[in-house]
Amino acid sequence: AAQRKALEGRPKTVFEPVTRLVGKRWKEICRGGVDLLVTNTMALELVRPQAAWLEFGFPSEHTHILKDEPFLGFQGALAFLSRAANEVSKGMFSSRLRPTP
Repeated sequence: AAQRKALEGRPKTVFEPVTRLVGKRWKEICRGGVDLLVTNTMALELVRPQAAWLEFGFPSEHTHILKDEPFLGFQGALAFLSRAANEVSKGMFSSRLRPTP
């Protein structure tokens, strides 16, 4: 506890949130509506969103890139925004693609 307190006092030290806090916070956020959730696999499996989602960071167990893709800098931002735009677009039109009963 003392070591954690000392580290938290340092600038730019970040800890993963506790699982129960992620679940609670997600429920609060969903009240306003969510277009796209950007998260890693652990949070994705915890909240199981109804919204479109994009895995980002480690681990990303449901996303596989078949070619080298930039991650940092302008080219990385462009690649990320391209993936995000595709997921939001899928979310907007997914109801049209569902079979009618």
